[in-house]
Amino acid sequence: MMNQTIENRLKNLTLLDKDEQLQLRKDILRSNPSRLRPWLWDRKCEINVLLVVDGLNFGVDGFGLSNFVSIFQEMEIESNVVLKYNVTLAHRFDYFVGQTPLINTDRMQAGNTYIHNRIVGFRFDNADHFTQDKYDQVWLFGIGSNYALGSNENDIIEDYMNKGGGLFATGDHGALGVSLCGGIPRVKDMRYWDHTAPAPESEVSMVEHRRNDTNKLKPGETDTNFTNQEDDIPQTIHAKMYNGLPHYLLSAPTSIRPSGIIDIMPDHPHEGEVKPEIEFEVINPKNGNEHTIRTQNIATSFVLGGIQSGAKAPTTPHCFPSIGVFDGRVANVGRIVVDSTWHHFVNINLDGFTVDTMNVVKQYFKNISKWISRKKNMLCIYKRLVVHAFLSERIIESSTLKPNAALADIPLSELFAIGKHAMDLIGEEMTPADAVEFQLAHLEMLAPELATELNPWHPDRKLDADSPHNKWLNTDILSAIAIGTGMVYLRDEFGEINTAITAKAEAKINKVFAEGLRVGMIKTEESFRQKVKSFIKLSDMEMGSDYSIKGIVTDAKGNPMAGLRIKAVDQDFTGENSLGFEVITNEEGKYRITYEQTDFVINGRESGGADIIIYIFNNKGKLIFKTNAYQNSPRNSNIDIRMK
Repeated sequence: MMNQTIENRLKNLTLLDKDEQLQLRKDILRSNPSRLRPWLWDRKCEINVLLVVDGLNFGVDGFGLSNFVSIFQEMEIESNVVLKYNVTLAHRFDYFVGQTPLINTDRMQAGNTYIHNRIVGFRFDNADHFTQDKYDQVWLFGIGSNYALGSNENDIIEDYMNKGGGLFATGDHGALGVSLCGGIPRVKDMRYWDHTAPAPESEVSMVEHRRNDTNKLKPGETDTNFTNQEDDIPQTIHAKMYNGLPHYLLSAPTSIRPSGIIDIMPDHPHEGEVKPEIEFEVINPKNGNEHTIRTQNIATSFVLGGIQSGAKAPTTPHCFPSIGVFDGRVANVGRIVVDSTWHHFVNINLDGFTVDTMNVVKQYFKNISKWISRKKNMLCIYKRLVVHAFLSERIIESSTLKPNAALADIPLSELFAIGKHAMDLIGEEMTPADAVEFQLAHLEMLAPELATELNPWHPDRKLDADSPHNKWLNTDILSAIAIGTGMVYLRDEFGEINTAITAKAEAKINKVFAEGLRVGMIKTEESFRQKVKSFIKLSDMEMGSDYSIKGIVTDAKGNPMAGLRIKAVDQDFTGENSLGFEVITNEEGKYRITYEQTDFVINGRESGGADIIIYIFNNKGKLIFKTNAYQNSPRNSNIDIRMK
């Protein structure tokens, strides 16, 4: 029954068991999804991909990239948003040893109708091959020493990146890759493109004791060789964590990796290496402002000690950064990913893996593709995921007690449940990191600075990642209520959608959802302010301190003055001693300072209470008011201040 056509299986539906019916549904969604989802879009989110090699190839041999290239069609099949990758295979060589032109060989996947275009003798300065707006992402796999990029080509690639295009670049040990990648601005400084020092201390070498040999030994082995990398044992990497999350590139659905973290990678006996983190100055093309962005090394690989292979020196145990990123998108320029070796991508390292291991590594490939795509590409996907969640999962019905209730009658807890359900769905279907990116993409439309603070991977975050403060601003709560409100707006405006979504209809859906987001953010802000006020009132106690000062600061007309810095001191025979810590007046002009007896009793000498003086500073730190001393103040002083 499973091998029959879809039509035959539909005719014999009552004869299919549960698993067969589930497979039928999957096959329909893969071949003709509009049959189950008549509301699908009538146009695709298109992403243009350029893959460039200078010695490797795209075929099925050991040093081919056929396993890697397959991810783009897989992402289309897995997508619920009508996605299309237009993949161009490019080779710097224009010849093939023998009579067959390179372009017509298996090395260029000749005959594969999925491939959008093939180019041999590829040059970035050939307008027929490359222009600034022709591609959304470029992948460079360097090995050869011929056909190095000229300065003109490097300038063209830099211009492409400065206009928002994404780039991936890798080589292998020593100078393998320098011809293709070693002269590109920023890329050349993110990774070692040659060995670093004379033997035997050279890093990124092939035989010295500091080589990056990541081959995983089987029990009892002491020797590694080139064939070790072909087995089913991957290396284990350490993923850098950001508030409990790995970087976007190393996030995986829990169905693939229960931890949600990509922590394995193909191994190799002599990898390259990512350089230490560095800052780059870029110009934001939208406003002309200069922006400093620091690279981030997001993964670390490990070398065991004493590993030997043939004539190679026994390894010295060490670790090295193996994946580095540059998030240029924060300044509207392109993102960059560099990897320690293309052996993480070629068939010889992947063919020995089990299906489960291969799925984890493929997720890394897919994450790179999404992350380096232009911003417009991912916005297209994330906006459509809203509709997918709204219509395919009937989120409102499954998240509220009264699905038809008016917005004003739906409590915040249920709006939160609607939005959280949508985000969880995205995390399950894509990755946990996509769920966060989905939230941030929508939050950025309304409050870009807040989105920056809540982005765990943002290189410009002002809040310390190790501080508890960022936990107080919870992305899930802020975004979920807004997204839940947006879903209700879609319900009220559209209800059911049973026809293909045109560009005009999609624009209206996005507009309605955006208005719902705005209203949801207002609701969130109002609730947040009320909770903060309640907290302040609850905390307006002694908090275990023996002494306190509180009051209200108003202007000459009696209006409360918010955002002022308040400092209290004790005037004593030794001078002035600080009482507690500085505080800020709230929106009602209120302040409260707690302090201890030891703040004003010096050497056991003090006949009464503190002699309090209050200093007031504006938000720029300028002193704008000073009170007279309040002599022998009581334990709990109330000092209201009216500015003149």
